[in-house]
Amino acid sequence: MSSNSESPRLSTKPKWHQLSFLDDLSKHSWLRVTAFVLVFSVIGSYLVFKSSADAPVVATVQAEQMDLPRGASIVSDASASGGKEVQMATTKAISKSVQLSQTVSSIGIIAKGVECRNNWPALSVTIDGVSVLQTSVSSSAWNNYAATVNLGSGKHTVRIAYSGDTSTRCVGSLYVDVISFFGPVPATPQPTVSLSAGSTTVTSGQPANLTWSSLNATSCTASGAWTGTKPIAGSFTTPALTVSSTYSLNCTGAGGSASASVTIAVAPVATTPPPTTGAIWLPTADKPLALQWVLGDALNVNDATQMGLRDFNGNTLPAPDVYDIDGEYNTAATVSYLHSQGKKVICYFDAGVYETYRSDAYKFQALSPQIWGNADQGWNGSYWLDIRRVDDLQPIMQARMQMCKDKGFDAIEPDEITNWSNSPGFPISYNDQLVYNRAIASWAHNIGLSIGLKGDLEQAHDLVGAFDWTLNEQCYEYSECETVTNSGGPGADGKDYPGLQLFAQANKAVWVAEYKNYSTTQWATICSDSDAQHFNTSLYKLGLPNNGGRMPCPTKTTW
Repeated sequence: MSSNSESPRLSTKPKWHQLSFLDDLSKHSWLRVTAFVLVFSVIGSYLVFKSSADAPVVATVQAEQMDLPRGASIVSDASASGGKEVQMATTKAISKSVQLSQTVSSIGIIAKGVECRNNWPALSVTIDGVSVLQTSVSSSAWNNYAATVNLGSGKHTVRIAYSGDTSTRCVGSLYVDVISFFGPVPATPQPTVSLSAGSTTVTSGQPANLTWSSLNATSCTASGAWTGTKPIAGSFTTPALTVSSTYSLNCTGAGGSASASVTIAVAPVATTPPPTTGAIWLPTADKPLALQWVLGDALNVNDATQMGLRDFNGNTLPAPDVYDIDGEYNTAATVSYLHSQGKKVICYFDAGVYETYRSDAYKFQALSPQIWGNADQGWNGSYWLDIRRVDDLQPIMQARMQMCKDKGFDAIEPDEITNWSNSPGFPISYNDQLVYNRAIASWAHNIGLSIGLKGDLEQAHDLVGAFDWTLNEQCYEYSECETVTNSGGPGADGKDYPGLQLFAQANKAVWVAEYKNYSTTQWATICSDSDAQHFNTSLYKLGLPNNGGRMPCPTKTTW
């Protein structure tokens, strides 16, 4: 700058905006120019930020790295990006060949000016000889001057020229810091959503399990058979379904919205004709039937205690009429031997819990979402099942029943079918339990096996018609053999109902297992009532170990 020029007024505080004037500034009054600059500085700032905020930087060139003509000089400036800037005070240009690795859609030049008597410098940019930007640089602060371009990958020549008015003695200066090349702003991805059901067909009265996930979404809204805002990923258990229902989910994000739906069909509850006498073993209540119950391990038919031929004191007992033994631990040979002795044999397995130690545990583990919940207190490795998922459990339980039939068993004892009145970790209701228990009864009858109601005394009045006999534990200890209050869990009506006598009155066998150490008088009273009610009652050791023996009420051949 000449010695006659006035000292420049510089500001080092950076800010971002874009200025573009097509008219010669000298044709406007200072007041009009000032207002014009202020308005378009604000607008330009928003536009530049909006267009380049997400644009990838393809290349940058520091001004001091460009080819400088005479009249341009490199000046140290701590406010510049590289600590240096190029000062231009004549109508000269700096240039540089730039290698671009990809398409470029915009450029940005950081520059500032120094005015002298309202004479500001102007800036022009050409790329490969084509003008892409002409603007007045009418601010002494660093600004970004942006332009839209369309450059392919490869080598390009950029030229930045000073184009201020040099006809006056007081000439402004142009300072250039850096030029940046930006690629296209990536398109905002469209949201996607996936919605599925564990099973698209459920039995009437059963829920369905839905799972969903989405990408590039910030919110999801349910419609159809469900409503409300949903997380962008999750799971949901429907209420019990009685009609086919469609569940829809719409997820939205910056890139738009996406929807998905799933329809759950509802099948009627399977009904089977009542078992025909002679085709299925139907133990009756018209005469006593002594039961030996052994679950701790496989039954040793050569051991008198295990065979129920000894009481707790080692005294000899008449042989039992019926054996209830573990279906997995015992072989077809054991069942065949008992049959050869004229005995009936019941196949025991758990139908309401998942047991980690069973040979088919992997089948439960393969189900998604996880089908077991809280631990079955007191029994290691045992966890309550979500028996609302009848369709998931059906093939597992039917395979167990078929195992029983293949080994020659006469009947099935499905244990732990009282999920609703325990703490399973799922919201299982009174009706859910009825649906599941009736289902397992029908599966047994379908393959010609007798089945008993194990426990679940609160529901005996609703289930006596579906089951062929019953086995109860400790009803005398808890004074509920003949009257039970229906208050065990969700959906119970709190009323008192008849107990085991419902089965006896229907001429269906009743077995009662007690574990308490009763006095002689207490035990005599229990046996007297049991005889009057046509119940088959015995004391067993808790856990039913195979060496536990039994202590039945006095053996009779008639009531």
